[in-house]
Amino acid sequence: MLAPIDLSAHSSALAETARRVAPKAHLTLAHAFEVPFEGKLQFAGVSEDDILHYSQEERQTALVTLRTWAEMQDRPNIRLEHGRPEAVIPILLRETVTDLVVGKHEKSETIDLLLGSMT
Repeated sequence: MLAPIDLSAHSSALAETARRVAPKAHLTLAHAFEVPFEGKLQFAGVSEDDILHYSQEERQTALVTLRTWAEMQDRPNIRLEHGRPEAVIPILLRETVTDLVVGKHEKSETIDLLLGSMT
């Protein structure tokens, strides 16, 4: 089972829901990240080294959060990939023999509050 999460304050609810839906399934928590305003930084002439440094910081911050949630969810696999979610998730689906994706697809403040905002 794959649970794509966006690391918002309420994304852990999605992981908990995944565990309740299929408690014996192998769970992978996945997150796609980008450097905020990466394209604009490149356009503004920020060096590739600086952008790489920002990317490493974003990755480390996301990894700490994913590991914390993984500990709370009986240690599922975690996947952290650089890129946009709509590009990364299909790749993860092909790589991880996934039978079930737990997430949401509609925009709603209530649903965002309960489940987060990515899938």
